[in-house]
Amino acid sequence: MPNPAPPRPATAGAHRQRRHDVLPDHAFASDVPDEARASSDATDARALRRGTVVRRPRGERMLVAVLGFGGLLYLMRWSAGFLIPLAYGVVIAFALNPAVVRLQKRGLPRALGAALVLGALWTCGITTAVKLQDNVEAMVDTLPAASERMAAAVRELHSGDSGFLGRMQKALATLERAALSQPSAPRGNAARAPEAAPAGLGIGAALRDWLLAGSAGALVIASQTLLVSFLAFFLLTSGENLKRNLVRVAGRTLSHKKTTVRVLYGIAEQIQYALAILVVTNVLYGLGVWLAFALLGMNNAALWGLAAGVLHTIPYIGTVIVTAAGAIGGFMQEGTAVSALGPVAANWAISTLIGMLVTPWLQSRSSRIDPAVMFVGLMLFSWLWGVGGLLLAAPIVAIVKVVCDRVESLRPYGDLMDGRPWRRVVRRVLGRPVVAPSLAEATARGMAPEVVAPPDGPAAPMRHS
Repeated sequence: MPNPAPPRPATAGAHRQRRHDVLPDHAFASDVPDEARASSDATDARALRRGTVVRRPRGERMLVAVLGFGGLLYLMRWSAGFLIPLAYGVVIAFALNPAVVRLQKRGLPRALGAALVLGALWTCGITTAVKLQDNVEAMVDTLPAASERMAAAVRELHSGDSGFLGRMQKALATLERAALSQPSAPRGNAARAPEAAPAGLGIGAALRDWLLAGSAGALVIASQTLLVSFLAFFLLTSGENLKRNLVRVAGRTLSHKKTTVRVLYGIAEQIQYALAILVVTNVLYGLGVWLAFALLGMNNAALWGLAAGVLHTIPYIGTVIVTAAGAIGGFMQEGTAVSALGPVAANWAISTLIGMLVTPWLQSRSSRIDPAVMFVGLMLFSWLWGVGGLLLAAPIVAIVKVVCDRVESLRPYGDLMDGRPWRRVVRRVLGRPVVAPSLAEATARGMAPEVVAPPDGPAAPMRHS
């Protein structure tokens, strides 16, 4: 009679398998000896009748993961027209929820509070656009003279045969003449020369096409903004009910519900922190650019400051755009290299001061993300969704970081994304779980009565069920 196989060591996987009534991964129903089958209890018999769980090879699992990730990227790019407004609406709803809650505590209905907050946001945007209309018109009026100055500088740069550009231009002209000096085609196969277009027709057609494209783009932006506003309003109005329903359907166990609540409140807190940091840094950067450009004597310094504050929303890339545009604007205004270097130095000094002093101080309570991870996120979402993806990359990466920090099986990925790995190591050594600080009071307010922490201590740590 063959000896029975030695028992497997007790591991977390073995405990989980016994809890789910399945056999070990390497066992099959046909390989179980008769003695073991006869001595198994009713639970094991039911597991044998259902079949056993077979773990796929590592290569197959990796292939499935890669194919699934590729399919997800394709789906996100294909459905960009739907996902971009949805993401903007969710982010705006999370960001404006504290203001709506404060109005609700003062006795206003939640729908009325959401309408007031969104109306105030629309009013601020329209008022700012109207007040800056004169500055925009003044900048447009100076464009012809600035373009002439830029064209003269370019002609001066290309003139002469002694410089590098002159020699390159002469070589290109020689190659062009050599390419055009070919024998004429036979008379029968000679192609008819295209008729000359009337003077000014090409410029007029190009201008008309540009105006039509700009009008269509403005209509699309206006419709998308209105759609995002309605979506944010409905989320703000019924967001609490949606969160309660999400907690109810999150899982059958209490630990799953706790994890869902932690994720929801972690996302809300990180979006609110990120929005506060973004508003403060953008305002400071815009004011700094305005003052610096005014001291440098640049025209429309207020408009430059507003554009800098808006573009600073895009991490890293917005500062580069402002610096390059400031250099071009300074050169077009004065026509000297010093006038181009002044805005560059001012932008560099302001962005360095904000990035090294203000932003780290404000990020003391928010989850810091590694700059490399943030830059990869910017590249990914700019490729997927264009300019809209650039603006959404930072909050989406922050949401992914929050989910990875709150879910036990995804915490290694959260540690990989963290910009402060030494703190994560200390937390792991001390055994302190990452829990949203407002979970207890949030659940006590009635957000999720199923997972209220016990009064004598914090919520129990998360475990797999």
